[in-house]
Amino acid sequence: MRVFICLLFFTLFSCSSSDPLADNSCVGLEIDASKFDSPNNFGINLIEYVLDESCLHVSLGVSGCDDDHEIDLITNGVLFSSDPLSFLVFDFYDHSPQLCEAYFTLEREFDLSKIRTITNKDVSVQFRNSTISIVFEN
Repeated sequence: MRVFICLLFFTLFSCSSSDPLADNSCVGLEIDASKFDSPNNFGINLIEYVLDESCLHVSLGVSGCDDDHEIDLITNGVLFSSDPLSFLVFDFYDHSPQLCEAYFTLEREFDLSKIRTITNKDVSVQFRNSTISIVFEN
């Protein structure tokens, strides 16, 4: 019985509002072809995501010397026609890539509402170098 109470106590307090996916402010999506084709968007892995309205909460795996990375969510803005949904390809851009082998998990939030400037229809958001795709409902 004591073990159950201890586990319950631990579980309740470990699920507090300090969830790192909830601590960041939602920053805008960038539509930038030059950044999209840049070598600075290698080595960033999308681990998990939550889409809340138009805010995309992501957990990213990043290699480097430390966890100080300024990361943008980018697309070149090219809408690919497909059936049943058209799709956009996204990637992550690291302003200061680091050539160290340490691996960090970072949480970020991105505002996807700028997709509405590209299309007024529902669209599939696909991430380069990933099998993850997200349906963004306009």
